[in-house]
Amino acid sequence: MSWTTTVAPADDRFHPTDGDPYWNEACFTTFRIPERNLLCLFYFYFRPNQKIAMAGPIIWDENGDEISNCLYYAWDWHLPIPEGADMFDFELANGFSVKTIELQQSYQYTFEGPDCSIDVTFTSSSEPHYMRLRDGDVDPGMFDYVKVTDQHSTGHYEHHGLMNGTMTIRGEQIDVVNAAVLRDHTWGPRPIRSNIDRMRGGYLYGQSPDGTAGFNVFSVSQFPIDEDPIVGTTEVITSGYYLKDGLVGHIAEGTRRCTHRGPDGRPLREVIEAVDEHGRELRAEGTVRNWLRWPGLFGDVMVFWCLETWDFDGYTDAPGELQDYMTYRHYRRFHELHGSSAVTA
Repeated sequence: MSWTTTVAPADDRFHPTDGDPYWNEACFTTFRIPERNLLCLFYFYFRPNQKIAMAGPIIWDENGDEISNCLYYAWDWHLPIPEGADMFDFELANGFSVKTIELQQSYQYTFEGPDCSIDVTFTSSSEPHYMRLRDGDVDPGMFDYVKVTDQHSTGHYEHHGLMNGTMTIRGEQIDVVNAAVLRDHTWGPRPIRSNIDRMRGGYLYGQSPDGTAGFNVFSVSQFPIDEDPIVGTTEVITSGYYLKDGLVGHIAEGTRRCTHRGPDGRPLREVIEAVDEHGRELRAEGTVRNWLRWPGLFGDVMVFWCLETWDFDGYTDAPGELQDYMTYRHYRRFHELHGSSAVTA
């Protein structure tokens, strides 16, 4: 077996591993409440050969952009994997749990912790979009995060839908009603170290309020770290999907331009132009509504994880997100090149 591109509900179970200590089963799930400028992230991943998990919720709005001042942060490292746990059926020691209702169709996410209680359920709006290989290798958007093995299944997909339920944060109940959701799943050997070169890029998503239309793209810089101007560049879209009129199409080609950045490098506005495998053209203009400067889990990679709204296909301020990621070497270069002034491409 090797890289998987066929939609299979069984891929939401743990896969057989090859004994590699870096073997990884990872998922992020985000949902958003645009009227509150609120984004909620559930990130969890397992390293079964190391017998550890990392998981928990992170919630932020426009009033906090660091893990120390965001609305809520309970993402824990180095948790033990409970006996009998599976990829989407587990309860961890920090109070975070996931339950499968129907594979690749519906999942319940719960959390109980100091000043926070969450009980929400995801329902799929379309089948997952499995990433394809590019030129016989892992797509540039993921190539340094997962390695192909000939002996075992490896792969990656994106999946969108709607979230419903409630959250209570510091005594305030927040109703979650048909909130737009993006979730992914990656499995396979995934070495994560600070001495691995990574290209700068963006991971972008937009969805109609009812979940019947949307897009997701990976975009990757074409510049080596030490030559990347960061501002005024056009990133190439290497993977993604476009959902329109009930038909999902793989993105064949396209670009992403971050047209405005703040004085600290945070993205403010951007434009996507792409064509899918059916010849349909996508143009989406995005405005970033909040930011979390997340140190993440990828060695020296820093992510501006953002709530973003999009104008596309007649939708205005459609819910979505941006993960604008760069290494700390990129970030230092940004400040050396541009100082502390707001910049426009």
